[in-house]
Amino acid sequence: SLATMKWTLSPPLPTCRSDAAVCTDVNGMLIVAGGDTLPCTEMHIERGWSVTKTTTVFNPRSLAWELDAHTAEMQTERTTLSLVRCNTGRVLAIGGCDDNEEVLASVEGLDPQAAQWQRLEPMKRPRHSFATGCLPSGQIVVAGGQDKFGNFLQFAELYDPADNTWTSLPNIPDLCRGAQAGWVREADGRFCVCGLGSTGSTVRSCYALSHSLDRWQLVWEVDFERREHDTGGSSCGACVPVRGGCLLIGGVGAGSDLPLATGDFLDEDSGKVYHLPNPLHYSRRWTYCSHGVPLIPSSARHRDS
Repeated sequence: SLATMKWTLSPPLPTCRSDAAVCTDVNGMLIVAGGDTLPCTEMHIERGWSVTKTTTVFNPRSLAWELDAHTAEMQTERTTLSLVRCNTGRVLAIGGCDDNEEVLASVEGLDPQAAQWQRLEPMKRPRHSFATGCLPSGQIVVAGGQDKFGNFLQFAELYDPADNTWTSLPNIPDLCRGAQAGWVREADGRFCVCGLGSTGSTVRSCYALSHSLDRWQLVWEVDFERREHDTGGSSCGACVPVRGGCLLIGGVGAGSDLPLATGDFLDEDSGKVYHLPNPLHYSRRWTYCSHGVPLIPSSARHRDS
């Protein structure tokens, strides 16, 4: 809660899963889709996990999982995918990895009326663990991520739901290689990415895609001194945009390789980083959050780091 600056425990997921994707639907319900879950075959038992195509719904008003809510399974099992809601209300499941550990370029959309997933035009490049967001125009941007060999990607693409087509965008800057965190700035409607930065550095850089979609522009460059920056993948924790800045939650401690239970708030006005006063109940190396733009209380801006 940003009002109290404290974490509270919510009811656990109906079934355990990691590397799932989340987004809110038009009714404010939280949709959780895909991810790694418990082994279900001999192959999975040997490997230790399986990839699911199931989805589940969380009601933030009642703080309960809607076990009776009917949300159809995706057509393809996916982990380390991305979920994003279009302006039309349709939710897209993009990319990720399947149960055979192949990286996907495929895309499917959940029609809020029909409650079923339909295949859409695939991306130009397969990727997993990438950044995505919906522009005010209704177009979807995907950027960064990783390929099947674990290489960090700089490629970015634009999806137009009106004609179901993908077009290439300028590559994201090198300092945002492999970007996982992506959001649309409330202030100006530009799509931003925050990447991994240079090897050995705890400095993170945020770049925004210009309104003309032809270049990336530096927004901020800040040293998050207690956070490892070049660990790669989702070990970097979650980067959540909020009004006035962004929150970094979980991840790996600088020089320790240990998961963090801490959160940091970047105040874009001052360029300062403030440590959230209360830790998570559990430390988390991999953290996934639904992006929003709540108001940061003024008290958060005056806590010394």
